[in-house]
Amino acid sequence: SRVISMLDKTALEFYFNLGYIPFGYRLIGERQKPYDYPYPSRVRNTYSPESVGNLLFQAVNKKTKDLDQVVCTLSGGLDTSTVVSLATLVNKNVKTVCLGFTGDDENNEFAEAKAFSSRFGTEHYEVEISFEDFRKEYPRLSKALGRPAINLYVYFVYEAAKRAFGTDVVLTGDYGDEVFGGYVNSSRFQRAYAERSLFDSLPRINQAWGYCNTVGIPSMSRDYENLCSFREYMQNWIKVEWFTKLPYDYGEVIESMSKEAGVKIRMPIADEGLINYMLPLDWRQKYDFVNGLGKLPLREAMKDILPKETLLKKKHGFSLPVELWEKEINSEAREIYSLMIRRGVLPSSLVEKIPAFPELRLKLWALSEWLGAIGYKMNEAIPS
Repeated sequence: SRVISMLDKTALEFYFNLGYIPFGYRLIGERQKPYDYPYPSRVRNTYSPESVGNLLFQAVNKKTKDLDQVVCTLSGGLDTSTVVSLATLVNKNVKTVCLGFTGDDENNEFAEAKAFSSRFGTEHYEVEISFEDFRKEYPRLSKALGRPAINLYVYFVYEAAKRAFGTDVVLTGDYGDEVFGGYVNSSRFQRAYAERSLFDSLPRINQAWGYCNTVGIPSMSRDYENLCSFREYMQNWIKVEWFTKLPYDYGEVIESMSKEAGVKIRMPIADEGLINYMLPLDWRQKYDFVNGLGKLPLREAMKDILPKETLLKKKHGFSLPVELWEKEINSEAREIYSLMIRRGVLPSSLVEKIPAFPELRLKLWALSEWLGAIGYKMNEAIPS
């Protein structure tokens, strides 16, 4: 088979550091054009909880009015709970699906999701996957995505929804962090807030901004200098995520994994009306650092609908049991790492980082599996 002369080192850095590879870069093949989306130039300082609530209700109603049954993902978090609770107001036949990971009892949200489902009267289904389930499907899923990624587990909840309820449409709570402001519990956020030292504590956002600046996404270059100012920092963080992680990570994954599962995803929170209303809102209206809460407009808008425990729940985040799964592939990852070191493929910035972080070793395994899925063995994809 054809031998690849080199894996793109810049794309490798994006993959390992950011978890995704933005347009304009590819591990293999032609570079693509960057993503662009209109973004408000003015910042608004006030909002109306009633307006937010009305926009949410209208968005859910719009996404469900043609459905006999409404099937939603449900994690027990604020975003999915909002979508589910509003769906029950417009449709009496609401079904919910919750995903968890075998052996990860500490982070699984089955109990919270089940309690919420019972409270709002939905028919509820749980799906639990193991690393072996993920390993079995990963080559096909990563090939469909067109790049390696470790967050392809969303496929399993989409597939479970279709299998359990015979649906071809699934509602999700995606885009909640980006639209309403949900990064308050990020360690990067907390350190930046405490230290006001951005570049040292935020290598990921620094690299993402560097990408935006390099490829010349409109308005990014002139805003780049404001990153060092804490006054502008929070607003710019939201903007960075909107132009990078949202389209190149979540957007690509949702689109490709839903297609593989045979369902269409509808995201009420990504409704144009909500986006246009919320994006210009100043970050100070979205975050309460004293109490460790984000998404204040969403919490305000839903205070008469959601239970108190959901409204006051701090962001938990849904992610893989990285350390648990990394143990399954530790020896494989170390062999791959040694091979890449011998061939001089890894950027110098990653040589010491990969052995220190289980997540990076899991990504290394995923990279090797993806190369195999598209027809290359690791030693064919790496120059001798």
